[in-house]
Amino acid sequence: MAKFDVENFYQAGNLYLIPPYIHEDIQAELKAYWDSLELTEHVFILSSGTSSKGAIKSYAISKGAIIANAVAVNGFLGTNSSSAWLSSLPYFHIGGLSIFVRAHESNSSLIQDEGSWDPSKFNKMLETNKINFTSLVPTQLYDLVKNKYKAPNNLLGVFIGGDFLNSTLRNLALGLGWPLIETYGMTETSSQIASSFSQKMIDGYLELLPIHSLIKHNNNDGEYKINSSSLFTLEMILDQGIWSTLYAGEGFLIKDHMDLILRENKSFLKPLGRWDEQIKIKGRLYNFLELKDIAHKIFFELGVYSKMELVLEDDNREGKILTLWYEKRAVDTLQRVEELLSDRFPLVLKITNTVEFPQLPKNIMGKLIKP
Repeated sequence: MAKFDVENFYQAGNLYLIPPYIHEDIQAELKAYWDSLELTEHVFILSSGTSSKGAIKSYAISKGAIIANAVAVNGFLGTNSSSAWLSSLPYFHIGGLSIFVRAHESNSSLIQDEGSWDPSKFNKMLETNKINFTSLVPTQLYDLVKNKYKAPNNLLGVFIGGDFLNSTLRNLALGLGWPLIETYGMTETSSQIASSFSQKMIDGYLELLPIHSLIKHNNNDGEYKINSSSLFTLEMILDQGIWSTLYAGEGFLIKDHMDLILRENKSFLKPLGRWDEQIKIKGRLYNFLELKDIAHKIFFELGVYSKMELVLEDDNREGKILTLWYEKRAVDTLQRVEELLSDRFPLVLKITNTVEFPQLPKNIMGKLIKP
């Protein structure tokens, strides 16, 4: 991972951050379009779910919005000039960039892990540099847990974001002393919306950062718009040479189903999965995240975590079907996985299809890419 100088963020003008895996012709097209917009003091950055294939989704986010989110996260953590951060996520996605801004805004020290991901090296860097805070995606956390690395005593918090964190991995990591902070956020809000330390969470609820407000949309339960000082300015999608744009305006409609509660004058939210990932069979709704957690427990039991994934796919006849994606090296375990899934899923649910890959298609942030 290339080194990033945070002073580039604080210099006057716009900052364009494009992943190196994006083809140079597409990079040129992105820059030309961004240049044509009458925006100043913005960061232009791609969605964390963007890969080198398909449509390219990008955002213009004001530097002030990114700073507002960083300051709010620092307030949640209580960071100061004696704090130390380790950056292990790519700076060209919002989760990585935000670490640099948080450290700068609190005058904390920051160490960059510039090489390719290596759990052994990462663990040594945490200890050697007396790191207090860092961020990881679940696949990185899995590598640490698989190798049974214990968290250094100086580590105070590890943000886990970017993808689904299953309960088995969470519990194993906590058992090794990793101070996990579960987060819910998105590029549209300059990173985090809500966060809580795993050991302090109650029923999966995360504390909403005070810079955000959620407003029920059309009086629908679980459907919210978000207003925030860290909201993006403009969303831009390039798809087969055609641009489409969306201004944030006075609020952004969150695509996830939410539960929102108030405790001791603080708001807490519980993400319940995307609205388009609900499975309805015989009048009953099933939560895909709960099914995914069951599947991941089985993957752990059989030693194929990160080699298999439960996927919800569209189907013309059924609407939604459950599919099991697996890597070729895990084929010998496939039948047993299907048997256990059949035993532990509700009777009306079943795996309809399986798809083999040489390697599961994932982007640099570890998110699954649907071809």
